[in-house]
Amino acid sequence: MNNVALITSLIVGAIVGHGIRYLVPRALKMKDKKPVFSFPWVELVGAALFATVAWRIGYEIAHIKWYFLTSVFIAIAVSDYATKYIPDSFTLYTAPVGMAFTILYPNDVVAMLGHERFLLMFGVPPHQELMAGIMMAVTGAAAGFMMMEVIRRIFSGLLQMEAMGLGDSYLMLTAGAFLGPQMVCISLLPACFIGVASGLLWKLLFKTPHAPFGPALGMGCLSMLLFRNDLIAGFIRYNEALYDLPPWVLMVVSLALIGVVLLLVVRMKRRAAEYEAEIEKDYDQISDKFES
Repeated sequence: MNNVALITSLIVGAIVGHGIRYLVPRALKMKDKKPVFSFPWVELVGAALFATVAWRIGYEIAHIKWYFLTSVFIAIAVSDYATKYIPDSFTLYTAPVGMAFTILYPNDVVAMLGHERFLLMFGVPPHQELMAGIMMAVTGAAAGFMMMEVIRRIFSGLLQMEAMGLGDSYLMLTAGAFLGPQMVCISLLPACFIGVASGLLWKLLFKTPHAPFGPALGMGCLSMLLFRNDLIAGFIRYNEALYDLPPWVLMVVSLALIGVVLLLVVRMKRRAAEYEAEIEKDYDQISDKFES
């Protein structure tokens, strides 16, 4: 990447971030239309992400969709962190745009993570761009939404409280429209790691029982888009190292991890009423910021 492209991507990213700070209060129909967050934090995030997209992917016409998706994820993160709410205009309204991009420019999506084999499994030749694009867009959106909705309903049932919002499912629907089915599904893995780390930091900083998961989902999708080869190689090395352990050690590690998950579920279930009351109180305070 040459210096002109780098500087251009930094400037455009900063401008997009600046616009998002003004857009979010209006998209959310907040009473106070002043920009959320202080200058220049969102601008710096936008500049850094746009420069990373330019470095890892490029800056041709066909790559506009990745800058658009990055902008959507920034807007979702700003909205979710500011109000714990993701407006439909950032997800459902942008999903058709993602599907159109994938149908018009399907080749890079088809080349990701074995999507060619996926198409052949359903009898769609990868070189037939129109059919391949339609298949990637439709199945990607469906896979993203169904995956998150199943997880949301399972955890809500286990914890007997609202574990995640419907906006997270809509977010993954939109991501799937851009990324295709296999990419959006595997993006959940880095998203969970990011979500755990950001959730712990959020709890330490703000002393609240719940942290927005939307930004972690967006960053998980972006990390797979930009660094998928490195991440997949890391997953493979980890898997190989794990299975090189003696069987009894592997069994102990597996049981310990299962035990930790079960303990967390039991603990959250016991305190579900307390958490739900705190969450309701939090949302009541946030709702006062919105127009009726």
